[in-house]
Amino acid sequence: MPLLLQQRKLQSQQSNKYQSRVKVTIKKKVFDFTNESKAQTGRKPIIEEMAEKLKIMIERKEIRPVPNKNEIESYKEGKIEWNRGNVFIKSWLDGSKRYGFCYCLSDDTLGVLYNDGSTLTTHDEKHYYYLYQQQHSTGYIESTYIHDQFPANLEKKRHILQQFKCYNVTNLDVDYGTPKASYPTGTHVLKYAVDKNAISFKLSNGVVQFNFFNHNKLILYDGGRKLVFIDENKSLSHHHTIDALYSDNQSLIECIKSGYQMIKAQNEIRLEVLRNERWKRYKKLNTVPLR
Repeated sequence: MPLLLQQRKLQSQQSNKYQSRVKVTIKKKVFDFTNESKAQTGRKPIIEEMAEKLKIMIERKEIRPVPNKNEIESYKEGKIEWNRGNVFIKSWLDGSKRYGFCYCLSDDTLGVLYNDGSTLTTHDEKHYYYLYQQQHSTGYIESTYIHDQFPANLEKKRHILQQFKCYNVTNLDVDYGTPKASYPTGTHVLKYAVDKNAISFKLSNGVVQFNFFNHNKLILYDGGRKLVFIDENKSLSHHHTIDALYSDNQSLIECIKSGYQMIKAQNEIRLEVLRNERWKRYKKLNTVPLR
């Protein structure tokens, strides 16, 4: 929640690319988050894709309790290895009553989702990633800064991030042996929600994470095909989801089923909101007088 040579090479290339960019200028990128739940490839929204895939795998296990190796292999896609796509939240602090939601990711990136909707992250306190919404727009601006060019108007936000780092190191930090970031990845928390059984998080890398109140943690990624599980004793394991469902780990299986029910409920709420928005647009179009 040992890094392969290929992964190290990729990170080195990306790090060099980033460093050559920030030495010249601070670049900004504008994009729209109204469809932030869609993966960058333009596929279905993450929670819809996960809901569909988890439903198929859970039903398959119920219908065929005895695993068929060849059939199970068809549910798997790609190797299990650490990368940006499975970075998760390893510790957090809810300070939303005052300033925002603070967190530390598994790659040691520190971040704060502020109450104004902006996000500030850093992996080394020398390079910063900042995301904020344009006024009167759904568009967001993404910026990167180096420490000696950090904007004065953001110093208060950086101070909050530094204060959280001190608290996290002393009271919250856990080392799961996961790879650490060597450049600003831009991975950040998009939103979080509290359910009766768990707190769920949605990250910009496509991860959906559940921190259950019984201290188990479930991290779903790759559209729900793969997962990371951290049990109540803080023991971490990595699985293809279909293998986990056919395992004898009942605690893990229950977490998958509970996570699926929460994703299903969230997806139904999302679809209802979309239907209402479409209906409002339809009514507006049909109330415009003809000329």
